Amino acid sequence: MRPIPRSMLIHTAEREIPDSSSVWGGGLYSETLTRVRIETAEKMNGASAEGKATLFYDGRASGGLSSALSVGDRIRFGGLLYTVTEVRRLFDGAKFHHYEAELTEGVDDNG
Repeated sequence: MRPIPRSMLIHTAEREIPDSSSVWGGGLYSETLTRVRIETAEKMNGASAEGKATLFYDGRASGGLSSALSVGDRIRFGGLLYTVTEVRRLFDGAKFHHYEAELTEGVDDNG
């Protein structure tokens, strides 16, 4: 399986994860994810709109990830805050190929 083409990895996003090294707890560690792709879509659910997106992180071309993406991570992109609700780790044989992370908009900044 070939890597995701760099020409498609046109986005940058901020990942926020809880900082367990914080003495007081509740802190967030932030890192910049580079050369990713985020596909956004707005899904109508009755009278309210629910923002959804998918984050693609290539195992070869993307950068900035210090640890595995996890459910509950927060992603800032396009002025919006999303929460990772599902993570798929895809492989090419035994070798990691890319992440596909489902994101949902509208997370309370206080957790």
